[in-house]
Amino acid sequence: MTLALNLLHSSSLESKISKEENIYKEWLSRMEKYEESLNEKNSEVKDVLKHKGFIEVKDSLVNELADLEVLINQSDIDIKKYEAREKEYDDEKKKINAEYYELMLNDKIKFGLEELKAENFKHIKKVFSARGSNRASKASSHLPSSRCFIDTTHKHLIIQSNLTLTPHFLAGFLAGN
Repeated sequence: MTLALNLLHSSSLESKISKEENIYKEWLSRMEKYEESLNEKNSEVKDVLKHKGFIEVKDSLVNELADLEVLINQSDIDIKKYEAREKEYDDEKKKINAEYYELMLNDKIKFGLEELKAENFKHIKKVFSARGSNRASKASSHLPSSRCFIDTTHKHLIIQSNLTLTPHFLAGFLAGN
């Protein structure tokens, strides 16, 4: 009897263990499915976050590009203004050089400075020197020498002369007499 009882008890115990194993296997299967589902969801969430990050970077680049285009357009406008001003200055310089050349040519003739070549004062920035007398004329070679320089850096006319320049002489000279 004890043997039969033991067998009965043993078979009942095995049956209970088998039931528990089945329950455990079912929960294990559910857990695996749940983990797979979580992995899929995590993957989807990662994809959504990547896409959102991409959109933010794209928007940032679009905004930065728009800002740069505005700067480029403003720079183009500024360059055009400066080019127009530069052209105005160039035109003014041409006028000044032409007037300077005309005045210097007239003074060359007026003072008989035949030793000066007209090309020496074609441009106001050129530095040249001239004597107060005409070298070509032997009769005037006894006159003391003088030089006239134009300092274009400081915008001065420099006269070096061995003559005594009185205020009356300078006033007449500057007046063109």
